[in-house]
Amino acid sequence: MIRRPPRSTLSSSSAASDVYKRQVIFVVDSNDVNRVELAKKELDRLLTDPMLSGATLLVLCNKQDLPNRLTPNQIVDAFGFRGSNAGAVSGRNWFLQGCCAHSGEGLFDGLDWLCKHLPNQ
Repeated sequence: MIRRPPRSTLSSSSAASDVYKRQVIFVVDSNDVNRVELAKKELDRLLTDPMLSGATLLVLCNKQDLPNRLTPNQIVDAFGFRGSNAGAVSGRNWFLQGCCAHSGEGLFDGLDWLCKHLPNQ
């Protein structure tokens, strides 16, 4: 399931919403190969929002503990993050982190990376 902040959060002018404009955490079900294209389209739509231009992107590739999951490198390829067709990730800091929400493995690694790569205010 793909979750994002409600529209009212993104369009708010409060100082707290500025934090949302500087970072995006997108969680992908690495084991749901049939919905990877849908996840890519949703991420592309989200990243084209002018409120998020320049936001740092962390993609958490969940369910890495399952045997038939896509690896983070396979998701990079499926999302088209490499090469001249990088699209919405072109010109922004981004990182894919394999994780397992059930055990917590990889979550802090991803969040640590995000904290070190936030854009300037």
